[in-house]
Amino acid sequence: MADDRGVPLTGVLPESRDVLELVDVSYRYARAIDTRDWDLFNTLFTEDCIVDYGIKPVTGREAFLLISRRTVESLDATHHVFTNHEYSVDGDQAVGRFYMTAQHIKRDHPDGALYTLGGVYDDKLVRTSTGWRIHNRLYRAIWGVGNATLLGNRFPNDSTQSL
Repeated sequence: MADDRGVPLTGVLPESRDVLELVDVSYRYARAIDTRDWDLFNTLFTEDCIVDYGIKPVTGREAFLLISRRTVESLDATHHVFTNHEYSVDGDQAVGRFYMTAQHIKRDHPDGALYTLGGVYDDKLVRTSTGWRIHNRLYRAIWGVGNATLLGNRFPNDSTQSL
C-alpha cells in the first residue's frame, strides 16, 4: 500500500495505516482547495456525499464542487491548515474530527483583503476500491476575524464569533 505520492506504507499496523490515510484525505482536501485542483477535489468525496457548512446541506459531489469553485475562485488566495486529527475506524467506515484555520485573501477589496476563519470538521468516511472518501461532512465555524464578506457571508452569524 502507498500514499497518493506512491510512497510505500510498509511496516505500519493496519489500524495506523488507516488513520494515516484518513489524515491524508484531509490534507489532500486542503491542497485541492488552495491550489484549485478540482480533479483532486473530486477524488475526495463520494458521488452522493452530504456536506453541511451550517447554512443548508449540499447533496452530491458535483453540487459541492460547484459551490466550492464559486467561492474559492472569487478569491486571490486561500491557505488552509488542519490540526488535531482524531479518527475511529470500523471496518470500511470511519469517523473523524479535525480543527481548521484558513486564510482567505482578496487583494484590494474595499472592506479589507483578509478573512481568517477557525472551526471544526466532523467527517464520516467510507473505504472504496480507490481509497477513503468523505461521505458526510459537517463543518462548524467557531471564530472569524476580518472581512467575512470575502466568503459571501456564507457562515451564519450565530456560529461565527468575530474577534
